[in-house]
Amino acid sequence: MTEKYKIFIFLLMLWPVALYGQYDFSADVTQGCDSLTVNYTFTSTATDDSIDYIIWDLYKPGGYDTTYSVSEILTAKYDIPSSYPVVVYINNANDPEVASKFNYIRIHRTVTADFNLKDTAEIDPYAYSFEHLDQPFDVTATYAYTWNFGDGNTGAGRDIIHTYSSPGSYNVSLNVTDDFGCTDTRLQTINVLPQAGVPDIVASVTEGCDSLKVKFSLINVNPDTIAPILWDFGNTTSSNIIDPDTVVYRAGNTPTVNYTVRVIFNGDPNNVLIKSDFITLHRMVKADFRCDDTLSNATSIIKVCYSLDPLLDTAAVYQYTWQMEGFSESNDVRPIYTFNNEPDTVSASLTIEDLTHGCISSSVQDVILTPEVTVQNVFTPNGDGRNDYFMISGGGVNLTIKIYSRSGLLVYEGEGTEIVWDGKTEYGMELNQGVYFYILTSSASEDPLGKYNKTGYIYLFR
Repeated sequence: MTEKYKIFIFLLMLWPVALYGQYDFSADVTQGCDSLTVNYTFTSTATDDSIDYIIWDLYKPGGYDTTYSVSEILTAKYDIPSSYPVVVYINNANDPEVASKFNYIRIHRTVTADFNLKDTAEIDPYAYSFEHLDQPFDVTATYAYTWNFGDGNTGAGRDIIHTYSSPGSYNVSLNVTDDFGCTDTRLQTINVLPQAGVPDIVASVTEGCDSLKVKFSLINVNPDTIAPILWDFGNTTSSNIIDPDTVVYRAGNTPTVNYTVRVIFNGDPNNVLIKSDFITLHRMVKADFRCDDTLSNATSIIKVCYSLDPLLDTAAVYQYTWQMEGFSESNDVRPIYTFNNEPDTVSASLTIEDLTHGCISSSVQDVILTPEVTVQNVFTPNGDGRNDYFMISGGGVNLTIKIYSRSGLLVYEGEGTEIVWDGKTEYGMELNQGVYFYILTSSASEDPLGKYNKTGYIYLFR
C-alpha cells in the first residue's frame, strides 16, 4: 500500500461514517460481550458486473478478505475486546472507491466479579472488607456492583465493608454488570469466627437450599456449670444435651426462612444465649415443567414450555436452561419450539439456578408430539370423484369415530389410524343428505393429552 494511500485511510478514519458513490455495507450485529460473530452484507446500486473485486479490511488479525460478488456474505469472528472500524475497497487497487464506518464494531470485555476479603477486626469483631479485584475495562462505561453477604443483607459499590451480627458460615456473592449488558457473578463462602472468650453458639453450616443438616456446639462455656441445658433450634425441635445430635431443617413454601437458635442454661430463662436468624434456608424452585401445544397448524407442531413452580423469590435472580432434543440450548423463561407435523417423542430438560443463593434444580421428561388432525365438515358422496369420502388421518394414532343422525341413531362406527366413510351404514345403505353428529376419540396411550378427542357436525350432500 502506498504512503499516499495510508494517509488517505488515516484521514478517512477521522469521520464516524464515510460512504462514497453507490456502495454501502451493513452488519447483522455490531456489539457484544467478549467475542462476537458478525455477518457482513455489501450493497450496491451499481450493476454487479461493474465490480471486479471487493476487499474488506476489518482491522483485526486476518482481517483482509477478497470477494467478487455483491451477494456474498462475509462472516468474521472477533475475539479481542476493542472498537473496530470497517473499510471496504471497491475495484481499482491504486485508487479504489471506499465505503467505511469508524468504530462500527464494539466488543466489550466482561469484567469478572472476582473479589477478595479480609478481616477488619479494628472496625468491629465481625466486620469484613470486600474488594473487587478486576479492573473496569471501559472508562466510558458505568459498572454496577451488587453484593449479597449471605445474611439477608446486600450492598452496592466496588469495594465495601460489611459487619455481620454474629459468627457463622456465609455465602457471599458479587455481581458486576456494565451498561452494555455484560455481566458476571462470583460466589465465596466466608467463615466469620467468634470472638475469643465470649460464649457463643457455632454451627457446622448456617445456610442451604431445601434441606440442611446442622451440627451445633458451644464455645467458651464450661460444661460443668450449665446443667441442666435446653436447646431450642427454632424448627419445633429441641434437645437437653450439651452437644446435640445433627438437626435437620427443611424448607416449606416460603422462599426464605430464618431460624433463631436459643440455649437456656440451668433452667433459668434469664440465663440464655440467643442467635437470631442464625440458620437460613432457601426454598429451591422446582424445575417441573410442561410443554403445551400452541398455534399448531397443518404443517407444524408448535410447543411452548414453562415451569410449573410459581414460588419464586422476588429478591433472587434465576437462570433458566432448557435443552430440547433437536434444538440448541435456550435461556428463555418460556421457550417456543416448532416441530414437523408428525408423531414423535423427544427428550426435554429444564435446569433452574438461583444465582443469588446457589440453589439448583433440574428435571427431564419426554415431550410427546401429536400431529394436528383436521376434521372436514362437508362431503358429497355422489360418485363424481370429488369429495366423495369423509376422511380423517390420525398420523399413526388409533382413532375411533361414532356418527349419529339428528335423531340420535348411531349410523356408522369406525376405528383405525385412518377413518374413511362413504356416507353409508355398515350394511351398505346410503344415508339421506343432511346433518350428522360425530364423536371422535383416540387411544390414551398414543394421545395422552386427548388432542384428538373432538365432536362436531358433518354435512352430507348428494
